[in-house]
Amino acid sequence: HWMTNIIGVDQTGYPYRLMGLERLWLENCKISDNALKALYQPMPYLQPKAPPVQANMATNYAMTSLKEINVFGCKKVTKQGIADFKKALPGVKVISSFDANVN
Repeated sequence: HWMTNIIGVDQTGYPYRLMGLERLWLENCKISDNALKALYQPMPYLQPKAPPVQANMATNYAMTSLKEINVFGCKKVTKQGIADFKKALPGVKVISSFDANVN
């Protein structure tokens, strides 16, 4: 549940994240496609006691300050997971085992 330290829902139901984070290097971490989803999509099961994201704040959940993510060597991150991530956050450069120069 380490991703909840980066993105979560506070006691009032508002999303929070590390404001201004531009580069996230997860090289060789034991993360999966679901961990990538936590960067752009609320995942209530990670914080079961937190109130739901307020409907009017859902669009603010995604980590829009992110410019680059490195998932090279993350064995459970798939091509589909990267494609979904890029669709949700199209401006982020993704470095992966599939193509270290992927944009």
